Amino acid sequence: MATVSRLVRAPASQVWAVLDNGWTYSRWVVGTGAIRAVDPQFPEPGARLHYQIGRWPLVKKGVTTSLRHDSPAEVELEAEGWPLGTAHITLAVSERDGGTLVAITEHPNRGLARTLHNPVLDRMIWLRNVETLRRLDKAVLGRP
Repeated sequence: MATVSRLVRAPASQVWAVLDNGWTYSRWVVGTGAIRAVDPQFPEPGARLHYQIGRWPLVKKGVTTSLRHDSPAEVELEAEGWPLGTAHITLAVSERDGGTLVAITEHPNRGLARTLHNPVLDRMIWLRNVETLRRLDKAVLGRP
């Protein structure tokens, strides 16, 4: 399991404005290409994001499903990581002096990635999520 956190210099309401808007995910989630559709009730449990994974010519359709939405504390998601299976992701949000602490915890949930789960895979997930939170910070603060 890989956990990464980052202090975003903005109020939690501003962070949640990005997390709750499925159309923003391709701006900050590493590996997510264009958003194809967002269920109107996203991020309520059962609602889904539909997107593309990869770059041409290796493009695959992906789906992330909201498992739990407990604003202002956290949201849980299950993301397809074709061809590796699915990942369970928790984004926890908490107010801190000077901003909002955002922590992302991710681990393989089903499929090949779960079978092959090891410290090297955890390190790769950790590195990807360091960049994901850097991009989230930029999206929250409105930076290109």
